[in-house]
Amino acid sequence: SRAPKRSVLVTDRAARWVITLGGIGSILAVSLVGLFLFYVVVPLFLPPEVDRAAEFAVGEVPAQPVHTAVNEYLTMSWTVHRDGSLFVRRLSDGRILARLEIPDAAQLTCWSFSIEDDRCAFGYADGSVRLGRIGFDTEFLPEDEVPAALRDLAVGASEPLGPGMVERTPEEQFRRQELVLDLADPVALADVPIVLVDQSVTTRGPVFAALDARGVLHVSELRERTNLLTGETTITTTGGELDLRAEGLLSDAGIQPAHLLLTGLGDNVMLAWTGGRLLRIQSSDPESLALAGETDLVPEKGHRLTALTFQIGKSSLVSGDDLGRVRVWFRVNDPESGRARGSQLVLAHDLAAGGSPVVRIVPSARLRMVAAGFADGAAALYHITSDQRLLQLTVGEVRGT
Repeated sequence: SRAPKRSVLVTDRAARWVITLGGIGSILAVSLVGLFLFYVVVPLFLPPEVDRAAEFAVGEVPAQPVHTAVNEYLTMSWTVHRDGSLFVRRLSDGRILARLEIPDAAQLTCWSFSIEDDRCAFGYADGSVRLGRIGFDTEFLPEDEVPAALRDLAVGASEPLGPGMVERTPEEQFRRQELVLDLADPVALADVPIVLVDQSVTTRGPVFAALDARGVLHVSELRERTNLLTGETTITTTGGELDLRAEGLLSDAGIQPAHLLLTGLGDNVMLAWTGGRLLRIQSSDPESLALAGETDLVPEKGHRLTALTFQIGKSSLVSGDDLGRVRVWFRVNDPESGRARGSQLVLAHDLAAGGSPVVRIVPSARLRMVAAGFADGAAALYHITSDQRLLQLTVGEVRGT
């Protein structure tokens, strides 16, 4: 018989349905992906918003704050003051949870804090530098170690516990965070005070640059070696120095730079003066420091450089001046410079200017964004890649632009 068997007909019909359902399922899956992408992209076309999380009076502070940071869960902050005191506060109401002090605080002269992690560096009047970290350590507590009064915390709620805070996570765990201050032994560089310092972590290990009161630039690398038999760790320091005065790089008045920044790769040290002059010192080989280039960040006569920092990655330089401008500078190859690995600093982004001098620029630790504070109390948030000012607000008032 030429008629197909019943089993063949059944198999053919089943295959047809499977193929049809598979095609419909593929279309639905692709459609869901498209809807998800649409959901993610739509906020980019909406006006920015900012919500006030908390506002509180901090009371009397012992000295001017020099650096403030918050934990990743936005429940605590810590602030270092000029006198070396360090306060840990609860963000919701400003309650002081702990008070610490930088070692040898009376000798502190300068400081540097990392953009992307907890690393920090401090310079001292005796010519030494200390490297270390200030950051929050996290641990998860067994329920029987949590005080009875905190076991009924709602998910997402947090309460103080000793010098830190404990929070109940969506996974029903008790997460506790506490600030840790851990500084290494001092590294002696000079017999005069250190006036500027910065640090980075490269593939070779920690690197720091420091300028002393005589105008001598020091660049040093730290290397750690652990004895596998004894477990003892030995730290060795190698590096070099460059006398700016002897090299004719200081002005006749001998005015010291106001800013010192070390690139993320440790290959350039940036020295900048309030007049806008910036020197780049080649430091890829710390034992052979040399001038790499010079740039005027504020060429307009009579105007000043008021803020300077790196963007995330410590490659792009972000400057602010008394004209209210926020500008981003890149290094580009310059084969005509006559120097090995020659480069020059060029203006890459000129962001929307504010109405008064820039007093502080803070980069994001995750995105290509910076926040700028102005002398009139305004603050602005910029997205560097797209040259956009995303948000502007004024102290005492929250509003979108």
